[in-house]
Amino acid sequence: MESRLYLVSDVFDEFVNFSFDWKGMKTLGIAVSARMEGDGFNTDDISISYYIHLLN
Repeated sequence: MESRLYLVSDVFDEFVNFSFDWKGMKTLGIAVSARMEGDGFNTDDISISYYIHLLN
């Protein structure tokens, strides 16, 4: 079985350094997925993806 978690956040003060690299960055998304094997999650099979939303 695979579990997924999706988070979306407005850009806040901690992201100020990143916002200089990506002009117009408004939101940041994160997708985390993990596979369950037996009674728990396999920590070797966790993936994290980041998504940047820009407005021009």
